[in-house]
Amino acid sequence: MDIGSASGINVGQLFQNATSGLAKDGAALQAKMDQLSAGGEIDQMDLVDLQFAMGQYNAKLETISSITKSIQDMLKSLAQRTG
Repeated sequence: MDIGSASGINVGQLFQNATSGLAKDGAALQAKMDQLSAGGEIDQMDLVDLQFAMGQYNAKLETISSITKSIQDMLKSLAQRTG
């Protein structure tokens, strides 16, 4: 569905790219956690690296959530004006 083609923004492609990128990042984060848990002893640098990776993942997730909410609010506003 090409919702935003009139203004040059393909919203469907935006969300597809964002969610596939987020899924890839989530899988990499899970693999890192699995590797750490299977490795036995975990040092402090491993935990700092994991915390940083989790922070990046969380920031991406919050950004996508914020964009989704903004678009949803805009569409609700447009629907109220036309209906």
